[in-house]
Amino acid sequence: MKDKDRELLESYIPLVRFIAAVGGPRCEVVLHDLSDIEHSIIAIENGHISGRKVGDGMMDFAYQKFLEETGEFLANKSGKLTNDHKTLRFSAFPIRRKTDQEVIGLLCVTVDITDFIYMQRFINSELFIDGGYYTEPENPAGAFALPLSDTLEAMFLHAMQESGCSDVDRMDKDDKMRVISILKENNLFEIKGTVSFIAKKLKISEPSVYRYLKEVRNSSE
Repeated sequence: MKDKDRELLESYIPLVRFIAAVGGPRCEVVLHDLSDIEHSIIAIENGHISGRKVGDGMMDFAYQKFLEETGEFLANKSGKLTNDHKTLRFSAFPIRRKTDQEVIGLLCVTVDITDFIYMQRFINSELFIDGGYYTEPENPAGAFALPLSDTLEAMFLHAMQESGCSDVDRMDKDDKMRVISILKENNLFEIKGTVSFIAKKLKISEPSVYRYLKEVRNSSE
């Protein structure tokens, strides 16, 4: 199954190059394989936008935007600031396995709109729209795009704290199920690859994570 998934994802690589050629140097196009979230990028064009390369992971806002809306695709969503203060516009197309429609990859297009926002503010000021004054908003906490693995790590540590656990080696099944339940409430398991990440963190097998998830769902019904 993994070979077939990879073959399907790699068939999108020419599309990555095509979209980047059409969109120009401000348009970053990334193809993600969600079987390994920490190293999900299998193709990227114009990686200077986010500073990423093949073998790097997904940024957290891509994951969050995908979870917020589960339609056919996402288009032109406001992104976050990068560490070098670029403002981004984000779009994503989920790639689904044909047999069961599970999302196995994402084709993401991120456009650097920093200069356009500057021009918009300048024009508004010169036209005296809204009084001609602009106040730069404060950057809210968490507004910077981080590698998704860092976000997953933070969410895992938060779930551990909420469950009252601190040492994985001393956790029993009930403790681990509490952690998984908290993570499920935050939709952490919606995208393939998260199960593998959590299995490693809890030092259990992936089938055990699926089994615990099933028990959590059954107990909530």
